[in-house]
Amino acid sequence: MSIVSALKAEYSDFDLTLKPHPERGDIVPLKDLAAVKNSIKNILNTRPGERPFAPTFGCDLYNYLFEPDDIITRAAIRRAINDSLLMFEPRFKVKDIDLSTDNNNTYNITISGIIINSQRDVDITLLIKRFS
Repeated sequence: MSIVSALKAEYSDFDLTLKPHPERGDIVPLKDLAAVKNSIKNILNTRPGERPFAPTFGCDLYNYLFEPDDIITRAAIRRAINDSLLMFEPRFKVKDIDLSTDNNNTYNITISGIIINSQRDVDITLLIKRFS
């Protein structure tokens, strides 16, 4: 008789603020939930072509800031977010994307989903806005 067991994968990532550990002075890595949230925010805040040697990486959210706030634009934003996360973040499954605006070319985005290895529900919020 053999016992089958699975190891739970632990996700890790670097915090791009590069804050040093207060005692050791080295960079503190992000773990699990924080790592996935950080990755999603990096994907959505990066424009395609902005990252060297990865011309398709990112999401083109900022192109929608000057479009009319209507059903078509909101559907395009949801599609862009969903497609980018499907392509670049396999650790996360999108369940819902909620958009709200304050009519000043600013979108408040809330992405609800599940982290794959832990089946944990997560809400991630992001604000994109046009600089005046």
